[in-house]
Amino acid sequence: MSTRELVDETRSDYSCFNVVHLATARASELAAFEAEVNVTTAHAITCLQRLPVRLRRRAASHRVNRLPRRLHRHFQQPLKNNKGQLVAAQPKRVKLKSRRYRRRHLRLLAMATRIAATSSGYSELNSNRKTLWLPTHLWHAKRYHMINIWGWRLPQAPNDKIFKACQDAALNGCLVFDLSYWNCFELTGTELALASCLKSVSRVCPTFTQYSVPLSTNGTPEVPCEQPGLLFADIRAEGILDITRPVLGPIRILWGPRNEPHEGHRRVYVWNHPEMSADAWQLLVTCSQTEGICIRNLTGRVSRLCTLGRQSHQLLADVFSPQNPDFGVGDWKLWEEITKRVRQASCLPLGAVLFLSNCKEFRENRPALKIRNRDWIVEPTGSKEQASETTHLSLSGARLSWSDFSCIGPTKPGNFSDFFADTRTAESSSPEGVNVILVQNATPSILTNNPHSVGWDLILIRSRAMDHLAEVPNLREALSVRDLLIACVYRGAEVGGLREWQYWSTVQTQGNGWLTSYPYFLWPDTPGGRKSDEEMSTERQQVFSRRPPNLRPDYTRLGTPNPFHTPWNELIRDNLPSSHVDTKCTYFVLRDPCFLRLVVQRMISGDPRARLTLDQLVTHHPNLPYALVPVQVDAIGRGIPKPCATLYCPIDEQDFLDASKTDHVRERESSKATRSVLGYVQTGGFNYSLGRATGLAFISLAAVVRTMHSSNVHGLTRMLMKNTRTVRLRPVRISVLL
Repeated sequence: MSTRELVDETRSDYSCFNVVHLATARASELAAFEAEVNVTTAHAITCLQRLPVRLRRRAASHRVNRLPRRLHRHFQQPLKNNKGQLVAAQPKRVKLKSRRYRRRHLRLLAMATRIAATSSGYSELNSNRKTLWLPTHLWHAKRYHMINIWGWRLPQAPNDKIFKACQDAALNGCLVFDLSYWNCFELTGTELALASCLKSVSRVCPTFTQYSVPLSTNGTPEVPCEQPGLLFADIRAEGILDITRPVLGPIRILWGPRNEPHEGHRRVYVWNHPEMSADAWQLLVTCSQTEGICIRNLTGRVSRLCTLGRQSHQLLADVFSPQNPDFGVGDWKLWEEITKRVRQASCLPLGAVLFLSNCKEFRENRPALKIRNRDWIVEPTGSKEQASETTHLSLSGARLSWSDFSCIGPTKPGNFSDFFADTRTAESSSPEGVNVILVQNATPSILTNNPHSVGWDLILIRSRAMDHLAEVPNLREALSVRDLLIACVYRGAEVGGLREWQYWSTVQTQGNGWLTSYPYFLWPDTPGGRKSDEEMSTERQQVFSRRPPNLRPDYTRLGTPNPFHTPWNELIRDNLPSSHVDTKCTYFVLRDPCFLRLVVQRMISGDPRARLTLDQLVTHHPNLPYALVPVQVDAIGRGIPKPCATLYCPIDEQDFLDASKTDHVRERESSKATRSVLGYVQTGGFNYSLGRATGLAFISLAAVVRTMHSSNVHGLTRMLMKNTRTVRLRPVRISVLL
């Protein structure tokens, strides 16, 4: 039989098979298998099937003692029916507690709501009172390690091992944080007075894009938006610029609609961290008295949830839906068009604000089971048809500008001004739905370097000033924040604590989220940063003293003079001649983007045009030699940047040939091994999104100027790093953090 005849006979034998039917059958089986593996099913036979994939460590499906304690009471041993098949065991019916016990969580919520409503004065917020609770406190307390800090009871870290899951969710999924502990101050006055007041005490971060918000003749935004910026420690004239001006910390300025509540008036909401809120309140009160502005404290009454990740936009689009489709108040038409055109919040203008009135309760459309590994990013419907030749289309959808933002859907001003009112209006007190304000939470550095991390901030009302007068407090607004958080969790979002928030704002974003890292690591020149540095230094000393003497590292032998803190003043004075030392001056962080980009970055890269001297720095500003430059540290090979690690200047190019060098005390005594100290590492770790170790550090500008004129190295883009518990020097690459 020839080969051709064999092929024809084989085809005739298998001609009865239908490939389409075969693929359809196998696809359904694979879908059922994937649902059993990735989704927590309601028909679990064994105990371990209730665990998510990341917690299944070993084959212990029939050993209940290997499971977490919280899962023991939900299941019994697997049973067999009359046919000998395994069936899910019915849990034993527990006798119901008393009616008072079943309503215990409602009493706790009512107590927290009354405390938040009665704390109307700022003096009451900082007096000796009980610790405030988040609106999601009861949800966090069962799943997180809680700590008392800044007058609040806040979640530190989850009890489950989801640290890597939160890192992945901040980039490819959705990560949620409860930022309701932030302080919110309301300023009401004429638009010209508000602009003058804010310009005298703050500075808005510059936006180097073509999508800047349109400004009015008074220099204020024409549309509602949020602007990130810095709050200074003193009041100065509007036109005075000083790069050495002391800073209190970061703020977010939310501009309300124009001509509200009266013609020519406007409302501004300033969000700040509770560590700096006392100084910020006194500064704004002093400024408002001179400008005739009315200031009000809304801390504790307004809740704020932060969502990060590329899937946060489409996930929220599935959560929010109007209570009445025919009700046209708010930005519902604009929100529907945005969800059709774009897939990520980074495609919207910086600081865009939307007001969604009368949202349907978030529990109504909540999934019955938690959805895991769901890709919420779908291609925008009609994006290709709606796109014109001049519209830039990316994988995330159309990039919208402020002009496109205003032309998509006409905004019908609803109750934005009544959203923060002390008493409920007729519409705000209606039991129909919940009012939500959406704010794009991007900063210029995050939008440029980490666009996939941009999401939305959700602002909801928790309580009002007159709620404490009611006999029965209205818990609908307080419970809406918890319901919104649970609705996001059931759609696959992860919830992080303070640990995840600090890691995302520093290591994971490579320092681009420096505005949200306050008061840790990147704010050593602020009062809150100095206090946090002292607390961390004390904690390191306590950990060292708790160790047995034979297990304590010998820092003297390791050549680490400062293992617990970073001596910035000593570093600066060691690199200054006696003629330039001023005992009244102290160190400060150089945050001016123009000076960092045009001078410091060129100086570090070895540009001969930027080889300045100390005299030239003093001529520009007398305090400039005391500046600290924020830099990003990237490990070239092995080694992870740790806090208090020292950055050395290499002796010459030959110093980089060895991958890991030793730095013993005896070697430093010789002239060959003498290396200049340029700075210290603040924080660091392994960045799983990049696959290498990164960190954040500060270097002294005076040390850089002195080293450039005394060393044989061309540029300082590469340095040597030594951690506190080792004698090895690791090569690292640095870049200026703009």
